[in-house]
Amino acid sequence: NKLFANTSINYSNYYYYDKKFIQNRETNLRSNFIRDQVYNSDFHSGITDLSLKTDFNYQLIAGHILKFGIGFIDHLFTPNASINRVSDSINQFSETKNNYKIKALETYAYIEDDIEFSSRLKVNSGIRYTGFFVDGVYYNSFEPRISGRYLLTDHLGVKMAYSRMKQYAHLLSSSNVTFSSDLWVPSTSKVLPEVSDQITLGSVFSTSQWEFSLETYYKTMGNLIEYSEGSSFLDNNLWETKIENDGTGKAYGLEAYLAKNAGKTTGWISYSLAWSYRKFGNINFGNWYPYKYDRRHDIGLVINHAF
Repeated sequence: NKLFANTSINYSNYYYYDKKFIQNRETNLRSNFIRDQVYNSDFHSGITDLSLKTDFNYQLIAGHILKFGIGFIDHLFTPNASINRVSDSINQFSETKNNYKIKALETYAYIEDDIEFSSRLKVNSGIRYTGFFVDGVYYNSFEPRISGRYLLTDHLGVKMAYSRMKQYAHLLSSSNVTFSSDLWVPSTSKVLPEVSDQITLGSVFSTSQWEFSLETYYKTMGNLIEYSEGSSFLDNNLWETKIENDGTGKAYGLEAYLAKNAGKTTGWISYSLAWSYRKFGNINFGNWYPYKYDRRHDIGLVINHAF
């Protein structure tokens, strides 16, 4: 009566598709010549997953819960991109296609200990093992994580957390004027898994009517990938030949939150101050540059009133 198990089989299919039609017409009035150029572009990428997992919760004693589990995920990546160029008036046709599939098997096992030492101190610690088999190579990683909360008074608490994570799927994004694409690609024998370390510190003040929290974080990242400068889909090369895979990153910032939870008028206001940088050997002359997730100031406001 202290052990609970949940076993599930899951299937998911993600598919991204972007189709563009571009027509250029050139007219020469002297020779009465009309030239039409038609471009059809198709970008698509997808991930199909079939997974099996079992999770356990074991209540050792009051305030002490042990969680553990194991899982398997069968991935099918289809990071495809194809471009067709047709020009009917001069009877020319050219086609470029990158169309292939990558299969991968991901496994994981974890154990997590949730302990409430007292009414003021609570700690959650655990470790996760992951493995990824693709392209004849096997990547694996141990990922520790720990978080804790301590109540200084009945209304004021402090918290901290550290986690190491490894990710075997990469998102390649392009914002080219003519062609845009978002391709999910896996780690391969040539592309290492992404890895990150993050530490978070914060404090929370709460009463029956008000809640205020302040949190700061710092995150480092490695083995990031990005499109090479000047790369194009107008060739038959695979995506692995169009990227830089030596990237490092860092992200840090501050988040503040104030909420009123009682009375006829309730609501909250939040503010975040965030930096996000990336660095690659052959991009921006090897210097750090702000990444697209760099949103320096972000403010949110919600007000509710019960008339």
